Amino acid sequence: MNSNKELLSTETLRARITKLEYDIPKNPSEAQIKEFQEKVRQIYIEETGEAPPSEISIYHSGSKKYQNAEDSGFDGTVIHFYDPEKKINQSYTITRGSEMGEDAGAGKPLDWLYNVFGIYTGRDRAQFDHANRFAENVNKEITSKTGNSSIPPLERYGLGHSLGGNLIQMLQLQNGAFKKVYTFNDAPPSAYQLAYVDQDFLLNVRNKFNIKNPNDIYSIPSADLEKFATDYYKERGKNIHHTTSADEILFAISGFRGFLFFGDRKIIETNPDFDGLKDVLDNVSDEDLAVIQKKLAEIAPYYEKDGIDGIVFGVTGYDKKFWDQSFETLKDLDLTTLNPIERAENAITVAKTIVAMKDHVALMINKVTSLKDELPALLSIVGTVSAEEREKIESVIDGMVDNLETMKAAIENIGDVATLERLRNGDLKGFLEQIEVLMNTSDIIKTEFNEFKAGFGSIKTILEELMEKFGMATEAHLMDAVISALSLEGFSYEGDDMFKAKMVGGKPIMINLSSALRLYKEGLNIYEEKNNLLKQLKEAYHREYTDDYTRRKGTLMKAIASTDSDIGWAQSRLGYSTTVYKVTKIDVQETIYPIPPANTATFQELFHYHETEQEAGVKQIIQIKNSVEKFFQEDQKVASMFKLI
Repeated sequence: MNSNKELLSTETLRARITKLEYDIPKNPSEAQIKEFQEKVRQIYIEETGEAPPSEISIYHSGSKKYQNAEDSGFDGTVIHFYDPEKKINQSYTITRGSEMGEDAGAGKPLDWLYNVFGIYTGRDRAQFDHANRFAENVNKEITSKTGNSSIPPLERYGLGHSLGGNLIQMLQLQNGAFKKVYTFNDAPPSAYQLAYVDQDFLLNVRNKFNIKNPNDIYSIPSADLEKFATDYYKERGKNIHHTTSADEILFAISGFRGFLFFGDRKIIETNPDFDGLKDVLDNVSDEDLAVIQKKLAEIAPYYEKDGIDGIVFGVTGYDKKFWDQSFETLKDLDLTTLNPIERAENAITVAKTIVAMKDHVALMINKVTSLKDELPALLSIVGTVSAEEREKIESVIDGMVDNLETMKAAIENIGDVATLERLRNGDLKGFLEQIEVLMNTSDIIKTEFNEFKAGFGSIKTILEELMEKFGMATEAHLMDAVISALSLEGFSYEGDDMFKAKMVGGKPIMINLSSALRLYKEGLNIYEEKNNLLKQLKEAYHREYTDDYTRRKGTLMKAIASTDSDIGWAQSRLGYSTTVYKVTKIDVQETIYPIPPANTATFQELFHYHETEQEAGVKQIIQIKNSVEKFFQEDQKVASMFKLI
């Protein structure tokens, strides 16, 4: 390797790296970034059989320095491959696809909401803005680090799956910064989305089609708008390459109004037993799609304000916060209390709560009735719904409207609060009768409201079979299905691991090569660490025992030698007068015991045990490596993997 040629050069390699991006958590630690870096390195070795560039740097949008004040749901990673000696300087920007919820699925489904309101309807740009800011900030960082005339200029590539495929295309169409863009089962960009984020394009659309209000863009014949947009972005979109499953859900809706296609596409088969939904959804009329798009545009402001609750409110008029508070109030009040003053106050509060429901119920009747009018268009998007199923759904909606009408009638029956207050102050009998009406009304509202909410469950049950088909289309959409379809003969993948098969005696033997490589690398690292620790332990033993013993013995022998010849010192100990005692000679009888043999033996046994254990462990790891290499001896790439890992 001696040039800046494209590093992620095969579809499988690009697909595995793209899938890997889903593994990085929000606000990753240095250890998690390091782990991701090692995975990238290993996958590169597994797929190419070549040594990766000397430096692989990871930049993740969830790191604190790149986080935004408000979470739009966007996640992305830039991988920078750098090797000055080999003149390699490339970055791969990966924009992540849709996740069921933020925070590993526990949070809000922000991605799926963006799919509807950002892409199809063109009323939300938050994820695009965050992706653009992240990609450009990282690009500046990398460029400032590598701005050396002896190194090739940074070459940027884009990767994306699903929603990520949409975002990476949007970045390319807006900035044209990538040399090439690769997408897998992408959500296509839409003309409405581009008009929302690109003011120049919107201005051209308004001039071309003579529209005064941006919202009038939905009234432009979709085919005309799509052609204009495709021509407008043609140059920047020419290097976008798509890999698409014929069975997956986004491909099925790629013909919907406003969706655009740039570059080239490779179709792959991920489920031979499933025909997909494209043929069904291609038959949805432009008129029905216009109805759906208009409906979504109506809902978009509610979504921007209150998220999912806003969507429910926009479709049904159901204000969750209001109804939760109202029913909580009714639950806490007791109209049967014996205290007349307390009972009167409770009755007034209940009446006020029920009267406040009136406008909400009226709005819900209006919204749900409209929903029935829009039902044919809405059902067309979910595919083949039989006449019988449609009638059932219409019947359920009728029942939901009846529930609301009953609530409305019951509310109107209690009169106004002022009348109740007059009764409390002058007509005890009338007041007590009104309390009974309030109690009945409260019960009716609770019952009817529960049945109204149950209606949504009934509709879901009716569409259960259809949902199963959508489930199959969704499975085909996942990166696992894409990678499996791209696998070369003899290879397969599970999770992030590569498996290789070989026929032995007519039966396939599968070896997890990724696991074998990890075992080899991490196993040797562990034994290397053990070896270092053992060296440190030996050094400590010698320092604290044998060396210390030798040092102490030397000090003692010096002292003895000194004493042997110091007649004056000995004489001073007996008195300086030599009349009584006179020292003529000093003879020291020294006995210095060695370190106890048991002590030495204990340490030697300990060292020997660990040395033997380490030697056996390394030998076992080498044997596993040799066995795998021998098993696939005809494949030079497998042998090179162990040398490079």
